[in-house]
Amino acid sequence: MQDRYVGDIGDYVKLAILRALSPGKRLGVAWWLFPDSGPVGDGRHTSYLQAPSIWRHLDPLAFDALHSIVVSGGLQFWSQKRG
Repeated sequence: MQDRYVGDIGDYVKLAILRALSPGKRLGVAWWLFPDSGPVGDGRHTSYLQAPSIWRHLDPLAFDALHSIVVSGGLQFWSQKRG
């Protein structure tokens, strides 16, 4: 996981699938934080958050949580929480 990927469509789909496969169970997800690397512009695939009528129904809780993180400028969210 890298800060620049927080809230990315990949996060949303992974969480939605995991939550759909585990109804009635407690779900834990562990990510390892890596420093940002790779080409500039990679990541930040968050335009799905501007289309809630298409995406939100898959997992409203995850959608709303990731939307909140991204709109608050939270692409640095995870690093700030580590401290």
